Amino acid sequence: MKLLMILACAGGLLRAQSAGVPSLGWVHGAEGGAARRVAGIPGAAQLAERAGFRACAEWLAHPEKSLALLACGPGATGIATLAAETGEAAFRKLEDAVESPDVAQWSPAGGALVLADRQAARVQVWRMHEEGAPALAYEITATVESAAVSDDGSELLLRIGGELYLVREGGAMQRISRQGAGEFTFLARSHRFAFLDDGELVLADAGGEAARIALAEPAKGGEQFLAAPAAGMILLAETEGGHTLLRAWSAEGEFLGEGRAPLAAEGLARTGEPGVIQILSSQRGPVWMAQARNGALHVFFVPAELPQSEGGEN
Repeated sequence: MKLLMILACAGGLLRAQSAGVPSLGWVHGAEGGAARRVAGIPGAAQLAERAGFRACAEWLAHPEKSLALLACGPGATGIATLAAETGEAAFRKLEDAVESPDVAQWSPAGGALVLADRQAARVQVWRMHEEGAPALAYEITATVESAAVSDDGSELLLRIGGELYLVREGGAMQRISRQGAGEFTFLARSHRFAFLDDGELVLADAGGEAARIALAEPAKGGEQFLAAPAAGMILLAETEGGHTLLRAWSAEGEFLGEGRAPLAAEGLARTGEPGVIQILSSQRGPVWMAQARNGALHVFFVPAELPQSEGGEN
């Protein structure tokens, strides 16, 4: 009888670990392009199972769903389900997508995505339907260096010849910044956008007045990255030496808070969990993340696995 009770409790614990534990989404693991789920809450989280699909180096988690955009070479662009051991059937190829996208980006909340092929001078906007199936919305002809799309898919930010343009679905173009603009993004669920320009963080939209936030000159060799992790918030990550400072502002330019991570960021990536971002780095060690919630910013880490478990055995 005692044995049966022990087995029942153990089974219940295992089920709770797999099904009842909160998730912070999926992160890029240390082993190539593998995707790992982060189980727990900020300050008490750990790396959990790997995704069942064979991830390529170019995969981007949806901002708010357990989906990933994969651009794995000519004719291999599609959407995969982020779940443990889901198999090849989890991948859905995007029919009619550009053959070899140089640019592939979700919108801030994942309502749309943009693909661009420089050689073919094609830019495509895809809209996500409720069931998670993307559909091609429209296409324009342009050779772009980088791109961002609003959540409803009706507006694009395109860097063309070093200049930043706002492009509407009907084709109208408006130059936003001349040579020298840095990173840019739309804000979540908004037509407001942000970009770095001549030592300032600029928050603007097509017709309204821009808010300009003066920034200190970046450290020599330092990098700057932008993300829009939650509605009404813009996040700036700046590296200096082996550290990264993260600061957040509202859509109107009000300072919301900051946090630091002891590693040099190489980018910011969404995880599939609303408001959660991975701070990308090739540096070995813990996985550093940030969460935007209720207008506040929290930076935390997830412990790395022990070396003997990195080969796939936990």
